[in-house]
Amino acid sequence: MSCQKGHVFCKECILECLLAQKKDIQRKLVAHAAQQTQEKEEEEERLMLEKARELDAFDQQNHGALPQYNDKNHSRDKNGFHGANSVKATSFEEEALCTMKAFWLPSATPEAPVKVDAPSTSTICPEGKEKLKLKILFPIHFTEDESEKKKSNLDKTYICPSFGFHILTFLG
Repeated sequence: MSCQKGHVFCKECILECLLAQKKDIQRKLVAHAAQQTQEKEEEEERLMLEKARELDAFDQQNHGALPQYNDKNHSRDKNGFHGANSVKATSFEEEALCTMKAFWLPSATPEAPVKVDAPSTSTICPEGKEKLKLKILFPIHFTEDESEKKKSNLDKTYICPSFGFHILTFLG
């Protein structure tokens, strides 16, 4: 079998390659669709939380003369001193840094979410990287050179049926 660019393939090999590409495309499409639905759900959840936060702020503004903050971060001073708890937290952080010897390694860093791009839905030629379909492939029929008598099948030579030139074959 050959593609339009002239790349020659064994029929079984190219069919197997195209089938594997189709399965890979389907797997990537499913992963992309799952990621899209997850992103949509996260966006909806974020919008709901933002709306609830706005409603709470509006409710506090309308029901009280002074705003009441439930967030403990607003009551702290700007210098960062937070009492005995902050000393305890910093000592734990220092101890963790001492025990973790290689904090710069990729295995110790948090991972960024992997974004799956929409895959191409067309199969490609393994040699030429152009789009390839099964309908485009055509069979190749070689003509044996009968003028030379060869002893084994490996010694046979083939000629171009149109021009009569010898076709070189390389095995291995």
